Amino acid sequence: MSNENSDSDVENTPAEILEAANEATYNTLRDKSKEKYMHEYYSFKKWCDLKKVKQITENAVLAYFFEKSKSLKSPSLWCKYSMLRTTIAIRENIDIKYPRLIAFLKRQSSGYKPKKSDTFSRDDMNNFLKDAPDEKYLLMKVVLIFGITGACRCDELVNMKIDDVEDNGSILIIRIPDSKTKISRTFVVDGNSTNGVGLVEIFRNRLVKIPMEIAKFLGKPNPEKFTGHSLRRSSATLLVDSGADSLSLKRHGGWRSTSVAERYVNDSLYAKRRATNSIIRGENSSLPVIQKTPSPPRASTSSDTMAIVSQPMSTSEPSNVLTSTNISSSKSLLGTGVTIDANNCTFNIYVNKYY
Repeated sequence: MSNENSDSDVENTPAEILEAANEATYNTLRDKSKEKYMHEYYSFKKWCDLKKVKQITENAVLAYFFEKSKSLKSPSLWCKYSMLRTTIAIRENIDIKYPRLIAFLKRQSSGYKPKKSDTFSRDDMNNFLKDAPDEKYLLMKVVLIFGITGACRCDELVNMKIDDVEDNGSILIIRIPDSKTKISRTFVVDGNSTNGVGLVEIFRNRLVKIPMEIAKFLGKPNPEKFTGHSLRRSSATLLVDSGADSLSLKRHGGWRSTSVAERYVNDSLYAKRRATNSIIRGENSSLPVIQKTPSPPRASTSSDTMAIVSQPMSTSEPSNVLTSTNISSSKSLLGTGVTIDANNCTFNIYVNKYY
């Protein structure tokens, strides 16, 4: 029914209007993707001519993808489907989101485990920057610092210009104006970590091999698994390991979707240890724990205060929250009337709260 309506619309629309509409729709494709999308469309049309398919139907498209599934894995099939659906909708005003086709593509995904680039740890990064000789690894150090600090994609490093880097004395401010998601990002690099190195022209054929060469220097197993994407995944993993939430992760990497952002995070031993401690020992990193380095004994003054950070426990039963701190000559606790005048002592404070 919808195809009949669309055919009548085409017949009743002037040719110049149709041409303008097709051009406007075609321009919705991103410039650097147009060639790839149209190549996929023409490959499908060539297959249709070869198989003498005169009309795009569910059976025809299903047969095409069944043939492709013999040589391609699930992600490639989904990628081809996405490009074909877009281009066929633009060129022929047909939506190929057929139920049987989607079910077939989902079955191909069953049991598939995607390969992911390995990630560098914080110790890996520090060891390489410290031990690798500048004479040979200077360029790689710049790429490592920029790539991990800014969670940069390879294209973003390749397209980086001198004007995108602002030298602000002790720090470098780097702007990424044109990213894959069209979200402008800014990140900061400590100028001391670059040893005074300015931004270097980085070429793609050299860039993708740099993580592998860093992994070789560090003696990592399977260095070939460290690809150009390792820098971005390492950055996401290190940020999450430090306790950042999903919102901070998305802002850092310029991701729109939480699920897409978390895909970049490797299973970290730090997170697993934290989960184990919560289960076995009952430790919870969200509980308020305040630590203050003891200072030498001195006279108490009215300006001495102790800051307490507390998070409410959402429960109908009273909760005993243990808050420990080492203080030196403090005066009061949040205006509760409790006065403390002691040096280098440890206090255990139990707080009962009802909500």
